[in-house]
Amino acid sequence: MRYASRVAVISLTLLGSAWTAASACTIVTMARDGKVWIGNNEDWTDPRTKMWIVPASPGEYGRVLFGFENRFIQGGINEHGLFLDANALDPTGWKPDPHKPAFVDSFERQIGDYILAHAATVADAIDFFKTYSVFLGGGKFVIADARGESIVVEWAEGSDRISRRTGYYQISTNIPQWNIVPGKVNDDRYNIAENVILRRNDVSLSTARAVLAATHKEWSYPTIYSYICDLKDLTVHLYSFHNFEEEFVFNLRPELEKGPREYDIPALFAVKPFAAVAHESNAPRLGVREIQDKLAEGGVDAAVKWYESVKDEHRDLPRYAFYDPLFQQLGNDLLAQNKSKEALDVLRFTCRVFPDSADNWELLGNAWLKAGDSAQAAASYERALQLNAENAGLAEKIRRLRAAPQRSEGQATPR
Repeated sequence: MRYASRVAVISLTLLGSAWTAASACTIVTMARDGKVWIGNNEDWTDPRTKMWIVPASPGEYGRVLFGFENRFIQGGINEHGLFLDANALDPTGWKPDPHKPAFVDSFERQIGDYILAHAATVADAIDFFKTYSVFLGGGKFVIADARGESIVVEWAEGSDRISRRTGYYQISTNIPQWNIVPGKVNDDRYNIAENVILRRNDVSLSTARAVLAATHKEWSYPTIYSYICDLKDLTVHLYSFHNFEEEFVFNLRPELEKGPREYDIPALFAVKPFAAVAHESNAPRLGVREIQDKLAEGGVDAAVKWYESVKDEHRDLPRYAFYDPLFQQLGNDLLAQNKSKEALDVLRFTCRVFPDSADNWELLGNAWLKAGDSAQAAASYERALQLNAENAGLAEKIRRLRAAPQRSEGQATPR
């Protein structure tokens, strides 16, 4: 992905066509003759990939999760054979459903992990989307289960859309799913995947692997990891950096019995492919750690100065690839840890360098509110409302804050 949720990055949803062109993930589900297989290529720039084993707990199913450092979860599989992952899309025009409570997605409660923890089947997942208003502003979820059901959930033409699999396979890339016409799909990876499936005419590990190998991506946003799973048996086949000659295989059931664990995916493999070596040397860095260091050393001004000095540096590729959703994620993470000062610094920096994002200003307002400065919170919310006048929730927040006694006066500035 990557697709990300509104608050976590998973959030890359805010980016447009340049983003989806770079983030070219491919997902396939297949079911026939009692066999159910899924496969996923994860295309992104961060090589610090992770796998988490999360045993069952009261009210939650056991699951394996895949993603990136700092517990940035992309997808996974649970003990009942429910699979979930996602694709990035161009902005969809999503609007919240006023008739449903909003699912408040956060670093502490990421939507993909939540569904895997609480849904055993596709039908359960559909109930979740019927119950909650879920941010679908720039991505779609692919969900499949051990019964052979498979759906894609996205936003289109003013409402949530659920596309069920027809036939024995479903392919999901970075194009809308709801209006796909068989034989007339204008997407190379979709057509390549379909060609592989139809030529093999077999629901199997080898077919899933052939699809992922044929659709893997290289260069700036390569296929960082891939996984395939037999949803009936819960045997998982994991691959690093599109090297399908070496796999790490495990069955989820006995793994869950061993307790919670976290793995660095590259460390599970004997061979580090040259593609991984070259990527680590040349790929754009995301800059999150560097910004944290600059904020700690010299505050927001120092971080902005450093950002301005490096944001346009190029080798064959840009030296850094800065995405404001990553800083949104970091700010929310710090807020969840009750580190209000650090969160304010990160979000003030984000508003300084990405001033045209309503989400950035709303998150800064949340941080000011948690820090106890209602005047600065209201000022930040007002700036967000100027950028997104259709956000009725912001208008209500401002009304309540203005009606309450003020601790300090502020203007819409990240200071």
